[in-house]
Amino acid sequence: MRMKRLLIIVVSMAALLLAGCAPTSRTTGATTETLRGSAPTNVHEATLAIDGMTCTSCALGVEYQLKHVEGVIDAKVSYEDGTAYVRYDADKVDAETIAKASDVYPASVLDDSS
Repeated sequence: MRMKRLLIIVVSMAALLLAGCAPTSRTTGATTETLRGSAPTNVHEATLAIDGMTCTSCALGVEYQLKHVEGVIDAKVSYEDGTAYVRYDADKVDAETIAKASDVYPASVLDDSS
């Protein structure tokens, strides 16, 4: 009887461990689009000038805002350079709209290429 209880406990723990290793879904940016089978086909890259950032936290805040614009695939912001590099789906959004998403620090489009 003790062996049976121990076996049940061991099997239950193993099942819980395996369930914890199951892949999770992501709900942001290109990952969601790729999982749904609608990967962007009209990908553009833009460089934005961002004024007034003084620290890494400033850059992270701007990056967060840019990444949450529908159509933005990826964004990297550098406060040292005062720039943001953005990849986006041009069928969904344009570079000017992305620049306007930075509502704390003024941003403008320096370069927009496909």
